[in-house]
Amino acid sequence: MDALDKDKQTLEYLYKEYVRLGDLCDSYTKSSFDDFKLLGAISVLLAWKPITEFTTASTSIVLLGFLAILFIVAIVGIRDLIKQSVISYYLSQIRIYEEEIRIGLARPNASTFRFAINWERWSQQKHAPVLSRFYLLINLIVVIFPIAVLIPQKPHWYAGIYAAVALLVLSIYLSAVRALYGGTKHIL
Repeated sequence: MDALDKDKQTLEYLYKEYVRLGDLCDSYTKSSFDDFKLLGAISVLLAWKPITEFTTASTSIVLLGFLAILFIVAIVGIRDLIKQSVISYYLSQIRIYEEEIRIGLARPNASTFRFAINWERWSQQKHAPVLSRFYLLINLIVVIFPIAVLIPQKPHWYAGIYAAVALLVLSIYLSAVRALYGGTKHIL
């Protein structure tokens, strides 16, 4: 086997691994979008029962329903951050393969095989602003709406309990964001 065949074989191997890592990223991304379906299904099941039966349900049942929804949303959100962590790792590995492939093709400055680095730029410029609005909407629905429903009810301090738990859950989530991204600028 001469050097040219060996270089070609190495390049083929790099490309196959590059495709495999890309497929794994795609799989995790699709799974994250499926979480929206899960979140919606669970929220509908839990949210409507306390609200529709509000006239006959005790305020404590409504509070417990809202807390259950809050914790489910938080669990799905943190699980999504775990998936984002894995995707970020795969993207860092893909970047290495892309560089090796460009070098193997004798085109280190080519604009192709730059998915990982282009995603980072795209994510910061386009994806993050939309994502921050999405998270703001979720917080308005999951935090503000239950407080608004609980404030006029007796006992009034149930709204305070919910607000305190919501702040605690939000701080845990933001702590996870900081651990993953080194700050909250990526999503807020």
